[in-house]
Amino acid sequence: MNKKLLATAIAATVTLSMGTAFAAEPVNVSSSFKYEFRNNDDASGKVTKDRFYVGINLDGKIDANTTYFGRIAGKMGDFGTAPADSQFKLDQYGVKVNLDGWNVSLGRQGAQLGQGGTFYAGGDIAPLSYYDGLVVTNKIGDVNFKAIGGKTTDVGAPGHSPRQKWYGAEVSGDVDKNINVGLAYAGKSNVGTPVTPETHYWSAYTTIKTGDSLTWTGEYVKSNANTNNRAYDISGTYAWTKNSFTVAYNNVQTNSTDTDNSVIGGEYYPNGDAFTAGYKGLTYVYHHDVTKALGFNLIFLSLEPMTGGHTNKELAANLKWKF
Repeated sequence: MNKKLLATAIAATVTLSMGTAFAAEPVNVSSSFKYEFRNNDDASGKVTKDRFYVGINLDGKIDANTTYFGRIAGKMGDFGTAPADSQFKLDQYGVKVNLDGWNVSLGRQGAQLGQGGTFYAGGDIAPLSYYDGLVVTNKIGDVNFKAIGGKTTDVGAPGHSPRQKWYGAEVSGDVDKNINVGLAYAGKSNVGTPVTPETHYWSAYTTIKTGDSLTWTGEYVKSNANTNNRAYDISGTYAWTKNSFTVAYNNVQTNSTDTDNSVIGGEYYPNGDAFTAGYKGLTYVYHHDVTKALGFNLIFLSLEPMTGGHTNKELAANLKWKF
């Protein structure tokens, strides 16, 4: 079935279940697929995995100022395992409203502040945590503004906080056409027991373009913990026709970021294997556009705990399709 026929069929289903309000508006359908191979060498030994990820996005207009969105997504277990290992669900859904320049999104969705050091959740297919709540954005003069407020649900490693309350905001803007800077803040507290003190995170970040080919990014994060409360990451990306190469360095102390809801938190770096004592190290990424719809990525991580221990070396490759 092609995309046009699929969109028509979905629109008919929505009309039957929700009334005629949607009948005149088409449902937009897009999708992404990723095949990923990982070879990981860490304290638990060598592990090789290959997985297939699927995401189908649906969105459409309710009225002139309101749209809805949803995503059915998940991953297959390691290839060769039983179908019961598959995990597919409606993992994003909600509505978006635009009122006088204020964009308000409510529902289960991907969200982040800054470059993701202070807060990141829900954006990936089969994410490590889900975010349920508000995302509010606007541009006030030359300043971009964003605020979040909601709850996260961890679906990663056992023993992590199952649910957390989050709120935060960021402001950013262009210093000139090649330099963007921003500030972000996020606060969290546990939902239910055990009751823990509220934790606060702050960050400053920048993106700098050097000519047409080289881009630098960096973010500095600090928490209100008494010790080991700082983190930073720096990367440089050189891009040329259909290709790019990135080198990144992360230095993340134990109490500087949230383990489950930070893009440089231990559970994301490396994927699913948290460094409980903090970590540091280099990441190398090569990207190639095979076609307009297909991209190839080759990734190598060389990370180590702050206080010694086993170095984590991870080689990953993936193919990503977008339609």
